[in-house]
Amino acid sequence: MPNKHAADKACVGVWISRTLKQRLVRAARDKNLTLTQIVELAYANETRDIELTPEDYRQIARETEEAARGLDRRSSATRAGAKVKKGDRKANQKS
Repeated sequence: MPNKHAADKACVGVWISRTLKQRLVRAARDKNLTLTQIVELAYANETRDIELTPEDYRQIARETEEAARGLDRRSSATRAGAKVKKGDRKANQKS
């Protein structure tokens, strides 16, 4: 499925100036990359000296596992013809 995101990915929403956005778009185009790829490169460059702790990695693993279970639940419900709402997912997770 093209719109299905990997469980180990997280969405980061930020507001930036239109000028900076256009610079990112231009940089991505010039390097033949997607906007996502150019932003990931910028984030990676700015955080290259940050060392994660074992607890950080445990948290990442927990969140990835939870996301994978949530994606599986939504996928099977969608295949069955049901629409899963955010509130329903939270209620299902507590069951």
